[in-house]
Amino acid sequence: MSQFEEMYRQPKGPRGYDLPTLTPFRAKRFQQSIEQNPYFFNGPFSGVLVQPAAYTFIYRFMSNKSAEYPDRYLSGDVLKSFFAITGQQGNFKWTEGYEKIPDNWYKRAIGDEYTIPFFNSDLTAAALQYPQFLSVGGNLGKGNSFAGVDIVNVTGGVYNAQNLAQGNNAMCFAYQFAQQAAPDVLKGLFSSVTKPLAQLNSALAPVFA
Repeated sequence: MSQFEEMYRQPKGPRGYDLPTLTPFRAKRFQQSIEQNPYFFNGPFSGVLVQPAAYTFIYRFMSNKSAEYPDRYLSGDVLKSFFAITGQQGNFKWTEGYEKIPDNWYKRAIGDEYTIPFFNSDLTAAALQYPQFLSVGGNLGKGNSFAGVDIVNVTGGVYNAQNLAQGNNAMCFAYQFAQQAAPDVLKGLFSSVTKPLAQLNSALAPVFA
């Protein structure tokens, strides 16, 4: 609740709780994790790709289209409804299981889908504003002990801290890492990795294309 309260207090952007509002809030959470979580880990897939999705999806999927705001607007009331929050600021209450699509809410229009290239542009814009989002590594058992991985070594010189924030590079790096690490991850979950690995590769093929 304390984090929802803080997010709710963020200065709203031109589209309410939009990315100009949520990205600085994400940066605060990122720094808080480094300072307070001894096991914080910003992985090549979970950190570079999945973490930004958790923030961009809030605005891109929850904002409401209307005649007044055809480009979408995410109000506090709509935000509270999706997160099952009631009450007033400073005295919010969360009720488990009561998350709901708000009344009088209109989704993204057909032809305005949130595609992978669209998400990639959001990912890149955030990384250019806060380069630390692309820092792969983690804390070493205590707060403020973040040790980064040398991207140049990991990728054989293909990527570095500068070009990772350009074009599709961050997304390609994250997906390629997921694909390379998949056999080791899956063998702990399945007796045979052949079928799940084939499904994963099939899902990633159009992304790489």
